Amino acid sequence: MKRYLDPKNDFVFKRIFGEHKDLLMSFLNALMPLDPGQEIEDVEYLHPEIVPENPAKKLSIVDVRCIDNYGRQFIVEMQVLWTDSFYSRMVFNASKAYVR
Repeated sequence: MKRYLDPKNDFVFKRIFGEHKDLLMSFLNALMPLDPGQEIEDVEYLHPEIVPENPAKKLSIVDVRCIDNYGRQFIVEMQVLWTDSFYSRMVFNASKAYVR
């Protein structure tokens, strides 16, 4: 019997989408409601750490962070279980994502 790695595993997810641009672009284009002609054609990986401007504030590390050929930034996270803090974390990350 063949066994496969589970893409819901954090390490496996980061290896798949954090190292294979073609898979990441295909994944994002399939999930995002992008208008025709606005599809992602290229991505540049960004550092997954989102460092706050103020050192007293919280550091955030995401699974995959990238910017596309239109300058749009994407944070790609695998979340298997819902937690109350997940929504707050995503709002925080989205507000800080544009700081390069």
